[in-house]
Amino acid sequence: MNQKKTLIGIALLILLFASLGVLFFYKNREAVGESDVTFTITTDAGKEIRLHMWHSPYDDRRYLFLPSCASNAFDVRITASGLHLVSFDGGGRGLSVDASGLTEGEHTVSAGGSNFPFTILCSSEVASLYVTTDSGSLSYIEEKKGNSETGLYTMIGEGGRLIGAGTLDGLKSRGNVTFLEDKKPYQMTVRDEADLFGGDVPIQNYILLANRQDQSLLRNKILYDLAADCGLPFTPRSRFVDLYINEEYRGSYLLCEKAEVAKNRVPIKASGKVTETGFFVSLEYPDRLDEADEEHGYTRGGQALIVKNPKKLTDAQMSYIIGRFEEIENALADDSLESLNVDWDSFAGKYLMEEFSKNLDAMYSSQNFYCEAKDAKGGILHEAGRLYAGPVWDYDKTLGNPLIEHSRPVNFQEPWGIYAASAQKDANWWHDLMGSAFFQGKVRDCLEDRLKDPAKKMIESGLDKLQAMLSASASLDYVRWDPFEHAKYDEPFAFEDDYRGEVERIRSFMEQRLFFLDKALFGQVRYDELPIDPQGGELGQKTLPALEGYPMHEIRHPKLEGKEFDHWERSDNGEPVDFDEPYDGMPFTLRAVYR
Repeated sequence: MNQKKTLIGIALLILLFASLGVLFFYKNREAVGESDVTFTITTDAGKEIRLHMWHSPYDDRRYLFLPSCASNAFDVRITASGLHLVSFDGGGRGLSVDASGLTEGEHTVSAGGSNFPFTILCSSEVASLYVTTDSGSLSYIEEKKGNSETGLYTMIGEGGRLIGAGTLDGLKSRGNVTFLEDKKPYQMTVRDEADLFGGDVPIQNYILLANRQDQSLLRNKILYDLAADCGLPFTPRSRFVDLYINEEYRGSYLLCEKAEVAKNRVPIKASGKVTETGFFVSLEYPDRLDEADEEHGYTRGGQALIVKNPKKLTDAQMSYIIGRFEEIENALADDSLESLNVDWDSFAGKYLMEEFSKNLDAMYSSQNFYCEAKDAKGGILHEAGRLYAGPVWDYDKTLGNPLIEHSRPVNFQEPWGIYAASAQKDANWWHDLMGSAFFQGKVRDCLEDRLKDPAKKMIESGLDKLQAMLSASASLDYVRWDPFEHAKYDEPFAFEDDYRGEVERIRSFMEQRLFFLDKALFGQVRYDELPIDPQGGELGQKTLPALEGYPMHEIRHPKLEGKEFDHWERSDNGEPVDFDEPYDGMPFTLRAVYR
């Protein structure tokens, strides 16, 4: 009897295994989706990184974007969801296969009844940041600016060293115009303070700048580094990272500190009881004030202000804060700027960052100022009650960025011309200050003593170092987001030439910009803004900057329906403008001539 039961048991086991075998056989003939295939990389730090392939809509190819630390990975495994066997480049099949030593180039992974040819691209020289949201999706976060979700984060250095890991109190989309882009910027709030810059200054709020409107990905980093070299207070620390969210590559980002009042950032004392409180404010576009969550108002001179801190203001405190800026407006009228409790060195440095970079938002947005409370004992920052300019912020639309629209009245690709100190509608802040001989002196000293040498060093060697560091990371971003829009125009990708050309564009702009400011800002040579008359043609640019004794830069040609542009002529004598000849210092209007 026992023998019979044993035989029945064996038969049932055989039948079970046979059934499982048949199920397994047919299971592995099923089609598998590429999202079901997972690459798990274990770094030297013992951290596991899970990645998925990305299917490009541009060229209909699959890519696996590997972080810098993958070159030091000691274990790479490939798995597929369910009971699907996988193989890599025709190697042995199994529920999990070893793929250590992944190399750039073409590969194939097979899973179930599907084959997935894909291309491996490897980053280098930059850290990688991995974020996992609780929902496993970015849909809610990217649906509306400010939508936040908790999760986890891990940051690993380019060599595989663990830099930080922990819980996120929130990941959210941010930005104004940049929020509307497909590659979105984010704010990441870590639950436990951490220093992800390799120092010992822990903070909670980190910004991930997408730099979507900057084909070089470098402009914010360049200006932050220059601002730090110029000694501007609380300039954000920053570093490049390859960002992965929910196991998918999101691109090359600039991780940086937030411009905010916080511990180890701008730690002012903002009092809820004292009228003469500490504060943190920003100049802003007037049409954005109604959308702002923060308190806002206008000075008598018409300057729009947003109060970032304190969060809850009394009417008396708001009047006090606006009054501090009206003090400057009044002092400009009677030439008494020097008497004010203002740190003019920080103001001069902040102005030069805007003017040197020819920042599109120089007078309108991201212009920050802060002040310690007058009752602070000795001042937490520098001097109690003193008004400072900074921290600097937002420089993607600078340094001759070619993506700035050509329809604007100012040519932002032109390295000559005074912009930040020009008179603009509802934004005369820097213009009025530069009308003061006292403030001009502060700016002259800053240019000579604090900006020139760092700018020259950046031009001569700093740009090359940044390009070498970011090039591999940028090449992955280039494939992921097509920043030069080759796919849009059905053109082949040409990363090396395009990227090198964009870096050289920045170098040329900085060289000429520094030359121009040195000559024109303080009247070393005559500087004129020559009016442009397109004679009915379409041309955004309204004036042409000219330095006496130096050739002018040739401008774009206007378009006039039914006519073809021929040349520019001088209004004073009707002669053709020769852009190769030095400007003679006799102002005239440039008139378009058509045929």
